[in-house]
Amino acid sequence: MPDGKIMKKLNTLYKISIASALLLSFCTFAQTNYQLPEIFIYGTKFQETIENSLPQTEIISSSEIQQSGLTNVGDVLQKMGNIYTRQDLSGNLNSSIDIRGYGATSDNNVLVLLDGVRLSENSQSSARIWTIPVEIIDHIEIVRGASSVLYGESSTAGVINIITNKQKNDFGMVSLGVGSYSTYQTNGYFSKTINDLKISVFEKSLNSAGFREQNNSQIRSGGLNLDYQFNPNITSGLRLGADTNNSILPGSLTQTQFAQKPNQPQYALSTLMAPNTLNNKNEVISSYLKIEKGDTQYYADVFRRTFRFTTVTSQPSGIAYNPVTLDAVDPYAYPSIYTGFQDGVTLRTKINNFLIPSNSLTLGADASAWQRDSNAGDNLSIDTMHARQKSGGGFVQDDIRVTNLDRLIIGYRVEFFNKKINDLTNPTVSQVGSTRLSAYEAQYTRELSKLLFGYVKIAESYRVPNADDLLGSTCATYYGNQNCINSTLGLAPQINKDYEIGSLFHNSYHKGHLKLYRTNIENEVVFDSTSLSNVNALKTFRQGLEVADQYKFNSNWNLRGSLNLIQAKFLTDQLTAPILPFYPGSGHVYNMNVSGVASYVLGAGFDYSISSAQSIGFYERVVGPQYAQGDNTNQIKLGAYSVADLSYRYKLKEWSFTASVNNLFNRNYFDTAIYADNQNPTVPQYYSVYPNPGRNFNLLARYVF
Repeated sequence: MPDGKIMKKLNTLYKISIASALLLSFCTFAQTNYQLPEIFIYGTKFQETIENSLPQTEIISSSEIQQSGLTNVGDVLQKMGNIYTRQDLSGNLNSSIDIRGYGATSDNNVLVLLDGVRLSENSQSSARIWTIPVEIIDHIEIVRGASSVLYGESSTAGVINIITNKQKNDFGMVSLGVGSYSTYQTNGYFSKTINDLKISVFEKSLNSAGFREQNNSQIRSGGLNLDYQFNPNITSGLRLGADTNNSILPGSLTQTQFAQKPNQPQYALSTLMAPNTLNNKNEVISSYLKIEKGDTQYYADVFRRTFRFTTVTSQPSGIAYNPVTLDAVDPYAYPSIYTGFQDGVTLRTKINNFLIPSNSLTLGADASAWQRDSNAGDNLSIDTMHARQKSGGGFVQDDIRVTNLDRLIIGYRVEFFNKKINDLTNPTVSQVGSTRLSAYEAQYTRELSKLLFGYVKIAESYRVPNADDLLGSTCATYYGNQNCINSTLGLAPQINKDYEIGSLFHNSYHKGHLKLYRTNIENEVVFDSTSLSNVNALKTFRQGLEVADQYKFNSNWNLRGSLNLIQAKFLTDQLTAPILPFYPGSGHVYNMNVSGVASYVLGAGFDYSISSAQSIGFYERVVGPQYAQGDNTNQIKLGAYSVADLSYRYKLKEWSFTASVNNLFNRNYFDTAIYADNQNPTVPQYYSVYPNPGRNFNLLARYVF
């Protein structure tokens, strides 16, 4: 569709969104106040008020999190941030985050940060949000849509920035929880200010046998933060952190296995040479320096993260690893070890009142290096690799207050990437590549009233294929596909073009938004089940509607609801070299739905105050139909499912207690299914599933001091 027609439609939708937001804002009769505590935003690395942050920034405050009684970040994002999450398939209690419908590659299209330091992996792994105790969180900043100007690559669908309690002095909080499946956890945060030095520490410990058999998980994390104020204008800090995860992986189930017993493992432990396991260890060290001099602010940070993954893959005899090639029918159990590091440097300068009053100019430069070495016990090339990426770039963003009511933000970034992957089983074979990518954004905001403002945004962002994307596309020989390593990288960068309009409202009793968006995508990296690898689809799109509202009805009732409508489709079959084609047996994908994307996600709930000390909460989410991940020719459509949660909270001075029932109605459901194309007309198509927990209970006691 030509850009002119798109903008014409967006203008019409913009008027609808403004009218809808006005209706939501004024057809209310609240009797009490709904107020957020003072919160500072750190999206640009500099401390800013909410009014000076990006217009569409959504906030989840620590007070809201504590009142909810939720104990992990994934639940907070899902139930309070209106973000669709799935279970992480790494066997732990982590969540995979999907903003605006990217299915199997959603983790690589959402950038997750902790105090501005990257948590998202440069591989097909979910960001480690499960290691973060909610006790350390001051607030969570959510920006949906293209954000590459400020944040660089992989922020195509949005950014989640988790900010810790840097605004609190002499504060402490500890919690103890027990739950179903022999689950117990402890969390703690403590900060102390001594003259100009602030010291804070945190820890998280969790053990669980898991819903599935052979699904034990153990999580440990901890950290130390030091912040020193040399004088009113200069502050510096040091961050140290470490986390470990040890999990047994129960594997996927067939539909028959799921119907018989959802919590069973894929294979009985007695049939395996060794259990399937994953052990993950990460260590992070970072430091920053902030300087303020009149209207100019300077910021710099550096960080290094080292990681080590050890997995054991095991299979009994008589089971084909791949139903297409029927290979590996003998029993086996081999370890794979992945070690590496990620380094990063960030420089920022912000000049207020640049050239004219009320004009803020932000300049930034970033550089990073990422490396991973892997070694497998079977010496297969897909698991024995040296992968490296280096990048560097800069951006400029100008925030112009045109009038008291009108605001214009424009920005541009350019970034250079260099990648190299070596097959350690054959040192003469490698793939190398370099590219230069750019991003831009322009958004106009108008304050329509003290309660409401609207915005229009146009932006371009990018995602660089990660190491696992490239290994899957160039080493598919292991899976019976003849596309193997060559002299150039096998996948092209993904380019997103966003068109978005929205309205946001926030007053004494309302907090909500209404957003309409369209994203046209070139070279989207998608999973192709026929080659069991990621490939480029030259043209796809996402479009949808996002509505959310939190409404303080009266002194007892707080209502909240959200609706995300998503359409994700392929726009062409055209695939050209050096981009790998869909395997011929997969058929045409034009006008097909992108797999793994739910057509809608609906959430609704309430909090009811029985008294000043007691309250109950209820939340239900309904996830619409979707096609199993990899089923891009739409062979098998999975039905919708709904899940409800109930909680009771009691507060006694510094103590608070929460009892919760998750999956209240004990639904048997799964949020992840993997499609497999047999490429054999005599064998029916099938998919495997990863079941979610049935009804489960949790008790949590929290003490603030």
